[in-house]
Amino acid sequence: MAALQSLPSEPSVRIPWFRRLRWRLLDTLRYVTSARLRLVLLTALAAVLFSFAVIWYLNRDFGWTLYLALLDLAGAAQPDQPGGGSGGTGGTWQRVAQVVITFCGITFAPVATAIMVEVLASGRRGPARNPGAGTREHVVVVGLGNVGTRVAALVHELGVPVVCVERDPQARGVAAVRTLGIPVVVGDATLETQLRRARIHRARAVVAVTNDDAANLEAALEARAVRPGLRVVLRLFDDNFAHHVYATLDNAASRSVSYLSAPAFAAALMGREVLGTLSVFRHVLLIAELRADEGGGLAGMNQHDIEDPGGVRVIAVRHARRPREYLWNYADRTRRLVPGDRVVVAATRSGLARLNTPVPNDG
Repeated sequence: MAALQSLPSEPSVRIPWFRRLRWRLLDTLRYVTSARLRLVLLTALAAVLFSFAVIWYLNRDFGWTLYLALLDLAGAAQPDQPGGGSGGTGGTWQRVAQVVITFCGITFAPVATAIMVEVLASGRRGPARNPGAGTREHVVVVGLGNVGTRVAALVHELGVPVVCVERDPQARGVAAVRTLGIPVVVGDATLETQLRRARIHRARAVVAVTNDDAANLEAALEARAVRPGLRVVLRLFDDNFAHHVYATLDNAASRSVSYLSAPAFAAALMGREVLGTLSVFRHVLLIAELRADEGGGLAGMNQHDIEDPGGVRVIAVRHARRPREYLWNYADRTRRLVPGDRVVVAATRSGLARLNTPVPNDG
């Protein structure tokens, strides 16, 4: 966690106010209306604007045209109006335009009522947490199990925008990430539809961490179909499958759960000296703290003797006389360890086994 918090934050991107306002209006419209209601509203609005343009063209008076259009929208149209459009063909077109505006005004009233009923009946009170129109350069996390929930929370703590995708609306991870303010796309729609709703075409990466290898691979391929070259990270259980995916897909990282967890179990069997494991591409390193004991293999060895290219690397030394102080940049590589000294090493399993092997006593 400390390493993640120490990562440099990305510079903020300044977005013009009019673009943010447009995104906000689109998000509000999507929140209070369904797709059919939006179609009705947009059609009626287009008809009103066209009719307004016709009346203005015939009268050449913007103020009068606006006043007349507002009266027609309110259902208070006056059929006999003076002006350039009072008779002849021009008057006929003005009357048609006024009728269109009046009927559109009649349409707006029930649509507004339907919107209010839908909002109140659905029980929605807060802002929508679906991905907004301004969601860009975000990470899409597919699957909100234990791993997916933790990945989403960690990426969110780094300040990177996150959008989650989960088919089961009752999954525990849905409520957990929503408390952090992370948008979640839920439902039983096709994976392609869900990824598009998560705005995968604007994402920087996708992380597929469901419990199904096939579903994770499908998410990666669907995301690549929408946006070629997208960074992909997959959680796979079968190690051979993970190796083939890693070798086949470019700009992708595949991790086998069994491959990563096996060294941790093996390290636990080696004793308390193993502090943890570190995955580096397709290899696993063990981080261990070893103590030099009387008659042990480390006593009398210096840093040159301990290190083995490709096997062991010393990263810190702790002297017996100062047991609480770690020397991370220890310059004296020729000093030999005495009983009670400790070293922290990054090693492979074979390299750590070599250090744990006691030196035979020739005497």
